[in-house]
Amino acid sequence: MRRWLSVLLLFCCGWVDAVAQCSDSTDINAYHFLYRDTLCSGNDYHRYGFNLARQDSVGWFTYTEHFTTVQGCDSVRVLQLLVVGTPILGTLAQPSEICAGQSVVVHALGEHSEVVVNPPSIAYDTTLTYQWNTGSTQPYITVFPTQTTTYTVTATTDYGCSATTEHIVIVGTGASQVIHDTLCQGAGYEGYGYSLTAEETSIVCDLVRSRPLTTDGCSSPLTLWLTIKPVKTSTFSAVVYESYTWNGITYYESGSYTQTFTAANGCDSVVTLELTIAGKIDIISSADTICLGDSVVMQANVTTLSIPEIRTPPIAVGDILCTDSSIVKPSSWPVAGKTAMGIVFYVDTTNEHGWAVHLHDQASHIQWSSNHGNLPCLTGYSYARNAIYDLNGYANTECIRAAGDSSTYPAAYSVDIANGWYLPAAGQLCLLYPKMVTINASLQIVGGTPFPMDNYYYYWSSTKTGGYGCADCAYALHNDGDLEEWATYHDFFNVRSVRTF
Repeated sequence: MRRWLSVLLLFCCGWVDAVAQCSDSTDINAYHFLYRDTLCSGNDYHRYGFNLARQDSVGWFTYTEHFTTVQGCDSVRVLQLLVVGTPILGTLAQPSEICAGQSVVVHALGEHSEVVVNPPSIAYDTTLTYQWNTGSTQPYITVFPTQTTTYTVTATTDYGCSATTEHIVIVGTGASQVIHDTLCQGAGYEGYGYSLTAEETSIVCDLVRSRPLTTDGCSSPLTLWLTIKPVKTSTFSAVVYESYTWNGITYYESGSYTQTFTAANGCDSVVTLELTIAGKIDIISSADTICLGDSVVMQANVTTLSIPEIRTPPIAVGDILCTDSSIVKPSSWPVAGKTAMGIVFYVDTTNEHGWAVHLHDQASHIQWSSNHGNLPCLTGYSYARNAIYDLNGYANTECIRAAGDSSTYPAAYSVDIANGWYLPAAGQLCLLYPKMVTINASLQIVGGTPFPMDNYYYYWSSTKTGGYGCADCAYALHNDGDLEEWATYHDFFNVRSVRTF
């Protein structure tokens, strides 16, 4: 005779069925639990003994956990999890830019909304409920802003999954406006009348774009200051027997496994596990059943699998470049016979080559040049948004040094180019900046000089500004991440050289 235990539970997005079945009529302590639950995509799951990493795929998924009851009986719990997608939500404003006090209609557009251009009409997504920061619960609002204003709307599905987006109504006042915004590396950008591709936002730095507003009678310049935040990646290795549990997921086979988390900056942090299952462990017993008081012999049988050669962990930002060209992990430092000379700040797609920054400044309070005019061998970049693509620091440094001596170009001559060190290009400095916390930690380990994070500092690049208004300017990176395009040759800044490995 089998006995069943049924429970009905309520969990954030819907009802949960939990069914527990005893294994047979004589063992009331061994149960088989079946849970059915609902989760909004993009969230972790922690309930009923299950701890699952962020669920991004939509659909039904089954997870099984084996456990032992307090009475020592083997039991199993099964989770049938329905992962429901969050709403697809956008906005549309008509008109998109206005003069102060004019009216504008801001629409919330869901996945099932339909926009007709001619004649203009909008069919709203009725599967969603809406909540605006103005208090309205309609799928649209009519507003009369007197200054540039952000309007936020949250849309929610029947399952309780929600998404929030915002629309900024730009109001022309006749005066120039500067708007600051952020996005994650490589995400592309649409906003404020600007459209940037994934490639244009692939380098971590500050991008500055300007354009005139399209309003009638109150036109004014609009400048967008866009800070691109890094998407982080990392790798770790594990060699174990039987299985490996990482963030609630158990892996039984050797291989590469990736999980995506959300970093403190709000962007993705992609972590890869290089897993090697070294063998299996079986328990062998001399008897399956015994009488009370009899003895039993139990033996652990270890089967060692063919272990592939353990791969050296890939080179990563923060690793230590040594004078013999070897690279050492900070966790392994110090290493006998090794001398540090740089810290890795960029690794290319081969995972074998990249750039490292010197342990110390080569100069402080030094001019880029005492000369005037252009250098024919250098490409001039009129805007920082273009200069971030200059990664040719070595060639730039050679060009500058060939044009004069150390009294003419002191910054370029402060680096040890004979031993591979050069003045970084603007793009290289932009790649270095978001890694400064990691780099500084490694610099402290090896006795280097950390980059100043609080004081007012600029570091020279080898990239020259275009001649659109500053023929005697070069790019310099401020320690807040700002790539300065109006730094004159005669300003006094710092130099920290880099090298290729």
